[in-house]
Amino acid sequence: MRFPTVTLRTGLGLTIVMMGLFTIALVFLSEEIYRNHAIENQRAALVDLVELKTDDLLQVLGSNAGRLGLELQHDQNFRAAFKSRDRNALEELLDNRFHQYFVTAGILKLNQLKVYDRDFNLVTGSTVGQLVPAAGSECTSITAATQSRSGAERLKPVTRLCKSGDQPYLTVLVPIGLRPDGYLQVVTNPFMISGDLRTSWACRSGCPGQVGKQTICQKTGVTRQLKVRPWSSTTHCNQPPANRF
Repeated sequence: MRFPTVTLRTGLGLTIVMMGLFTIALVFLSEEIYRNHAIENQRAALVDLVELKTDDLLQVLGSNAGRLGLELQHDQNFRAAFKSRDRNALEELLDNRFHQYFVTAGILKLNQLKVYDRDFNLVTGSTVGQLVPAAGSECTSITAATQSRSGAERLKPVTRLCKSGDQPYLTVLVPIGLRPDGYLQVVTNPFMISGDLRTSWACRSGCPGQVGKQTICQKTGVTRQLKVRPWSSTTHCNQPPANRF
């Protein structure tokens, strides 16, 4: 069987055409690989930044919760009700905080306020708010950690991330008085920082907020599954200005 002969010029032309097609295919393939690699690097960098920003916002959230506790325990009516162990008056004063500045201004998403005596026996708690951390959970064990402190350390507020069931909380324990005579526990929802994360990154999607929630779940050991929209070439997330980070 004889094969058709191909001239040197034809063979050279076909070789050049095939090499050109191969080069074009390689360019498109390389572009896709490098694009995906760049997106993955950007995603990893943004996740790291969001985790750092989450820690900063949690510190601010804990500070604001401590401010609420200090403001409440300096109230003369609260001190009088606490000294006389007037449960009804205490509950009314605690419930009123759910309708005042820190909550109405959106600074805190308050879950519950609790009052303990100096031996960490529960005196009473607020009757409004969302679900309360269950007794014996990590959120109530903060009292045991505070009992081991002595001297001036007992006068410092204690802030801790904890979980009750499948719900993470940020809880702050504020001493009442200088002895101290008791303690006030402020329990808040840490997920409220997700809106601040999204605003900080001027992001059209909810990526930073969801990553922040995942970070909180990891810190508290919550195994809740959160749907996170992955970053892509069409996701517009900008790093926050230097003065906001």
